[in-house]
Amino acid sequence: MRVSGLIESWRALVFRRKLDREIANGVDPRSAPELTRRARQLVSPGCRRRMAAGLQRAMMEAERPWQPRLTAQVPIQRGAILDARAQLLGLARLLTEEEQVSARGVARVEELLTDGRSPLYFPSPRGALAAAARHARVTLLLGQGA
Repeated sequence: MRVSGLIESWRALVFRRKLDREIANGVDPRSAPELTRRARQLVSPGCRRRMAAGLQRAMMEAERPWQPRLTAQVPIQRGAILDARAQLLGLARLLTEEEQVSARGVARVEELLTDGRSPLYFPSPRGALAAAARHARVTLLLGQGA
């Protein structure tokens, strides 16, 4: 690997959240080498499987009876997840079964799973999580134009 390739890999790792946010917001991944590298990582089968597994874990957790416990983990919005179950399952299925998806859509799913302010974790108006999942689905399928 060239030195420039190593630097791009390092930047993609260190600035992953920032790069994901830029890609999710529609910045063209071809506009910078680190964005290009991160976009390739996002659409890789392994990354897509991890995202699908994260959605499935959230749904399994929401279906379990709530038990108080001390943890640093951000609590999930159980009711919102159960209400959006069909959309979240469809999103997980799309991530694992669709041959090609957009990096922008995968970045949106990543934000949904990792941002404590997403409707998966943060109390939001009824239907906000289902709407976010539908929007991620459209973006996965349509790419940069969504």
